[in-house]
Amino acid sequence: MYIPQNSNSPRDENQIEAEFPADTKRSWIICVSCFFCLFLCQGVDNSYGIYQNHYTSIVFPNDLPSKISWIGSITTAFMLITGIFSGKITSSLGFRNANWIGGFVSFLGLIIASFVNSIILLMLTQGAMLGIGCGFIYSNSLSITSMWFEKYRGLALGIAISGSGIGGLAISGLTSIIMDSLGHRWALRITAFAFLIIIGLVSIPFKSRVSLKENTELINFSYLKYPIFFFVLLTGFIGSIGYVVPIFMLPSVALQIGTSESFSSNLILIFNVGYFLGSIITGKIADYIGPANMFGLCTFFIGFFPLVFWVAFKSSTSLIIVAFFYGFFICGFSSLCIATIGKYYDDKKTTAMNGVFFFFMGTSLIIGNFAIQLFLDRLGNGTNYRYIAAFASACQIFASLFALPTIYFIRKQSLNKSWLN
Repeated sequence: MYIPQNSNSPRDENQIEAEFPADTKRSWIICVSCFFCLFLCQGVDNSYGIYQNHYTSIVFPNDLPSKISWIGSITTAFMLITGIFSGKITSSLGFRNANWIGGFVSFLGLIIASFVNSIILLMLTQGAMLGIGCGFIYSNSLSITSMWFEKYRGLALGIAISGSGIGGLAISGLTSIIMDSLGHRWALRITAFAFLIIIGLVSIPFKSRVSLKENTELINFSYLKYPIFFFVLLTGFIGSIGYVVPIFMLPSVALQIGTSESFSSNLILIFNVGYFLGSIITGKIADYIGPANMFGLCTFFIGFFPLVFWVAFKSSTSLIIVAFFYGFFICGFSSLCIATIGKYYDDKKTTAMNGVFFFFMGTSLIIGNFAIQLFLDRLGNGTNYRYIAAFASACQIFASLFALPTIYFIRKQSLNKSWLN
């Protein structure tokens, strides 16, 4: 049990005037809706490696892979950065309307992308516009799931975010089939209409459990003085610097060591299998040992597996291990930060706090991509990925150290002084 001591402390449940109880049938309906939201927006993001391979080998064969990877990196970065704006819009318009805005912007981005012929324009459309649209959907889905659960928050977030893994499996497979038969332009168009239809339908049950606090500031830096939030943010910020490296680069590495095109594409599927299984298992474990503890472990392991099985050893088998276990633990890194914030702070603040958190994560991805491009082009001559893998792993292992003060501050103000909070 956590004892709130001041405004910087975790939430006092007695001070929250909830309009609806948590952990009810309605909560699970919203959880399922969020599953399908993340199935689409995260599934598309997780399957970008299929486009990366296609663009590198067929559409833009004369351009560096590091330049092409900016398309996917911008999608992921803007998806997170948009959290700061979506939190404000959600506070004004509600979760449902904000999600519909996200679905429509994603639709526009992909439709326009299907008609352009340059990497720069793809960065703006398939990158920025899709990222902004997905940002509304992603941040709302995690925030509303966390809001509607207390006892089963970790499990519910795990189920919701498992949609990312299943979506990655389904969408990467379908994208490959559509590309082979109709080309990448029709793959983009079909995905665009999926956003319009699926997000339009599954967002209908979305409703806040508490009255949302209006945000007068775009970024409320006062949240940074809350020690638990600050160290969760710091862990996520440093860990996100190398976030995209295994997701986007593993297929290209596989081709370099002589594997087939189908094997390299299957690494994306293996990553998403790991993502699906990890989202359920890490979420369930977090309900027992505490989300902050599991968040720290996941951050460490997303650095450990690439460092050992990619940098130290590199074979087709070791790349399979990296793909699976990076997927397994990256979902915990992505979701348990939100579970930690949701568990220890007032529900009325968490939407805005999540927006600040996502903003810094997106900024980290952009900073990281500049560093990755520098390492790849200067040290790796554009084709040696070992340097960026080592850099990404070092950032993530170092970031996991900042989970320790997070756990310390939780324990410091806990009634039973347990490490499992």
